[in-house]
Amino acid sequence: MIYTFTITTSTESKFLSPLGNLIGDNAFLFHDNTQTEVTRKEMNGAFTVVTEKNNQRYGIVYNDFKINGGGFGKENSARICAFIEWLNKENLPLVFIINSMGVKITEGRSVFPFAFKIVPVLKKFLANNLLVTIASGSCLGLGALIFAAGDYKISIKDESKINLTGPEVFKLFFGEQTDFMQYSSGERMFSKTQIVDEICESKETAYRKTVDLLTKNFTKSLNPQFNIYCDDGIELFPQMHESIKTIFAIKSGKLFGLFINPPNRPNMLNVNSIKRFNKAIKIFKKLQLPLLSVVDTPGADPRIEENDKNIIGELLNMSMEIVDYPYPKKGLIVGRCFGGASIFSFPCAFGGEKTWLFKNANIGIMSNGIISQLLNNSTRLLDEWKTNIKKETPEFDDLQELAMMDRVIDVTEVPDLIKEYLETSYETIFSSDLYIFNNSITADFPSPEKNILA
Repeated sequence: MIYTFTITTSTESKFLSPLGNLIGDNAFLFHDNTQTEVTRKEMNGAFTVVTEKNNQRYGIVYNDFKINGGGFGKENSARICAFIEWLNKENLPLVFIINSMGVKITEGRSVFPFAFKIVPVLKKFLANNLLVTIASGSCLGLGALIFAAGDYKISIKDESKINLTGPEVFKLFFGEQTDFMQYSSGERMFSKTQIVDEICESKETAYRKTVDLLTKNFTKSLNPQFNIYCDDGIELFPQMHESIKTIFAIKSGKLFGLFINPPNRPNMLNVNSIKRFNKAIKIFKKLQLPLLSVVDTPGADPRIEENDKNIIGELLNMSMEIVDYPYPKKGLIVGRCFGGASIFSFPCAFGGEKTWLFKNANIGIMSNGIISQLLNNSTRLLDEWKTNIKKETPEFDDLQELAMMDRVIDVTEVPDLIKEYLETSYETIFSSDLYIFNNSITADFPSPEKNILA
């Protein structure tokens, strides 16, 4: 099949109106090149569109539920695959808006090889490029799998229904009294499975968050308490546990990933906060950003319920994500940093740069009060420990000798030091063989006359 692009606007092609503020001034419809006029009917239940906002181009796939239930059929699945492959080649992000009953039932089982191919094509795309998925209504069957593949997964409050099957089949198995919406709602999926990353009040809110993320559109909505670390930022996964804040940040025109333990809080790391970290660092990796982690936490939550939720496995995932992160990463310890929490400070052993510390930072295996209680029944061990902690000076000489720390800093130095760190980091990233694309994409659209063979 040969595909091409046709330029239009949301005014000319009114069927694009459901995409709202996702569409910029122009839209480029991706379609079969035999079509002389592209209409809603000919989009066959799935729009494939490229648009631009704030000098950032991105692709959109939108399931049009009013046409065949937005089903994934032979024709539109093949086109979706070709479209995603083109986006992957151009290093452009994708927004996949799902309102679909799943595979197109009326085409029978012969639809499977066409519809299921979307999954491996998306897998290849996800290796380097950013995918935002939005459940804008029914997100069923294959649609649910595609939704779950997103780097950032948004559900619409009171509208999204996420399930492997539809309400009719659900009632056949579980009876008329079973509330399909209750069991399949985005809110339930968020609380029970964490397939959903954020719940937005409306489609417009979801689209605005998506545009802000893709186009680096910072809107001064960040809590002012973080102004010391960045000029502005977009909080990612704001409804997940808040002992770690995950922020797509900007400082002096330089983008970076910012992790912060909020000040004056317990900040114990539990499974949900660690998962939040792991989700964010994957996005920052695709955006090729330097990282800064601001640490004040007593460590991992030791409670039984957290152990039952696999906190050990999640901490291991966190460790591996940090070790594998190929771009500059640096920690700033402003308060407590005990035990496993030191992972969060990007230690040199994990490939991080030497750590900054505030003068009153408290670093150790655990707090001295707890250690003294643990060793209280053994005079020999207690004396050995007391001998060793005498080396732990307020100037952190022991850490300095081990080349673990950069230096002790004052809060007034933070803005200038971060600015300097980012400038150096950007020089390192741009000169690296790992550098794939600029954060400001400028790839050209193919002309309408240039066909794409797929």
